[in-house]
Amino acid sequence: MSVSDYYSMLVCENGHVLTDRLERSSNDTPHCSKCGAKTISQCPSCGAKIRGDLRDSGVVVIGYTTPAPKYCPECGAPFPWTTASLDALRELAELDDDLDADDADSLVKSAETALTDGPKTKVAAMRVKKILGKAGKATASAARDLLVDVLAESAKRTIWPN
Repeated sequence: MSVSDYYSMLVCENGHVLTDRLERSSNDTPHCSKCGAKTISQCPSCGAKIRGDLRDSGVVVIGYTTPAPKYCPECGAPFPWTTASLDALRELAELDDDLDADDADSLVKSAETALTDGPKTKVAAMRVKKILGKAGKATASAARDLLVDVLAESAKRTIWPN
């Protein structure tokens, strides 16, 4: 499918989706009403529009909004909210006295691999689980809150089976 088969998405730099059908919406605000962050509808790296809902799919789903993508399908660059989640995870790991610098690096690299489904997703998820097991309870809890919305489903099931 081509880019023209999708509506544009308006999403804030923290990943809150304002609309997944920008061309059919009056919600073209410059800032997010949830967090105040700047909104974007194009990839900051390549300028391609952020893909929202599929145009004329023949299916109408009421109450469903397309989730914000993690990476641009045109250039492969991470979107700002993806980068921000990984940066926040690094800061959390660096604040934890039970984790050293190698653990912090490994946690962030493994989490980045676990964002998408691929051959190494489960290995990366096991590494995240192992490192979070060494972290303090507050860090592990905060990391879960941070990662639960961005990790691939298979990674989430590996790290938090319940």
